[in-house]
Amino acid sequence: MKPTYARVNGLCAWYIWSFALRDILEGEGCGPFLTEESCWQAIRKIESEYARFAERLSDMEGSCKPAMKITDQKEADKYFEMLVQESMQESGKSREEIEKIQRSNLAYFAGHYDDETRLRVERLFHCAHPIFGKASEHIPTPEEAFELGEK
Repeated sequence: MKPTYARVNGLCAWYIWSFALRDILEGEGCGPFLTEESCWQAIRKIESEYARFAERLSDMEGSCKPAMKITDQKEADKYFEMLVQESMQESGKSREEIEKIQRSNLAYFAGHYDDETRLRVERLFHCAHPIFGKASEHIPTPEEAFELGEK
């Protein structure tokens, strides 16, 4: 499963929560509702899930980062086809599903770049940011982006 914005926020929050649990254990204990073992089990589960997520995020960065430099439509088409073929071999999903996922990933990743890059990537790869929509229609202010990320 590829990371989504909501999953990113959720896992980061749980990872931070694991530090809070650790502080409780190393300080006053877990209190009347949790056993020490259940706290440690929760910490291990959170850290394990976060590690798997970080690996997937790293994979996404590895596949999306080169696309941020592409400026030519033919090169973009060739790169996109390579992404689709690799993903189809790894996942066994249909071409349609993979194309949708890859376009979403590219647009999401481009959202971390300047507006010019985001506009170019969305145009070349025929995609739109999964949260903000098409940059050609609206580029959110930092305040709008924060509010949309909270939802």
